[in-house]
Amino acid sequence: MLLQAGLPMLSLDKRNPHLISFIKSHPLRINILTAFTSLFIIIVITIIAYTSYNNSNSILKVSDALFNQVTDMVTEKTTNYLKPAAILAELNSKIFEKEVVVLDINRQKEFIASKKLTDFELYLLEILKSYPQLIMLYIGYEKGYFLKVDNSSGLKIGNIDKTGLVPLLYYKFIDNSDNVIKIEPANEFLNYNHKMRPWYKGAKNTGNLYWTDMYIFFSTREPGITAAHSLTDKNRQFLGVMGVDIKLEALSKFLKTLKISKSGFTFIINCYFPR
Repeated sequence: MLLQAGLPMLSLDKRNPHLISFIKSHPLRINILTAFTSLFIIIVITIIAYTSYNNSNSILKVSDALFNQVTDMVTEKTTNYLKPAAILAELNSKIFEKEVVVLDINRQKEFIASKKLTDFELYLLEILKSYPQLIMLYIGYEKGYFLKVDNSSGLKIGNIDKTGLVPLLYYKFIDNSDNVIKIEPANEFLNYNHKMRPWYKGAKNTGNLYWTDMYIFFSTREPGITAAHSLTDKNRQFLGVMGVDIKLEALSKFLKTLKISKSGFTFIINCYFPR
């Protein structure tokens, strides 16, 4: 029919050798397999990417949860470590206000250079020995009298009286049985004015519990912090300030005992936010 109509017969073998070769080398079933394989690879990659994304989010959420738990644990333990200083300062302010314990300055002066300890000195000694993280307790009076119990390098009690014409400055060195083993002049306090120290001014100005920033202790020349509280009598008249010291070295040693992980460590940042 085609020959009779005058149309040439197409010979695929002769006229399109490249097309025949392509068809022979790429059968239909191989093309379908290739398409399905490509689709399968795309699906697998998509699933892996989606799973990886979800797993990453899950890991981040778990990491955040663990980090928050560790932070809460460190905060709680550090707060508990520092809490006795604040509690003692605040508790003694109530004791002074209710006159449960009375510091008789005139009687205290009589025992400044005596090997006998007053009841108030014994009271402060027992407090200090009960909390090893505390290195010093002291009371500074507005009228100029200063009493401290010091455990920075062995127990000792310092009495500094500048209310008279001649300053009286003495240290009583104490053994573990609360016996005075020797008395020496505390000449280092000759130019000391507790009313100019940050713990005194801060507590006096706030009229409440006051935590200092880190500063250098006068006696030991070491950095530390102080919890201080103003003292008043039963008529709410200002008497002075009680301070409780914690050395930064002691706080650092405590933080090292907190086990976070094999490579983890804890630290405290003293932040200042200007108003």
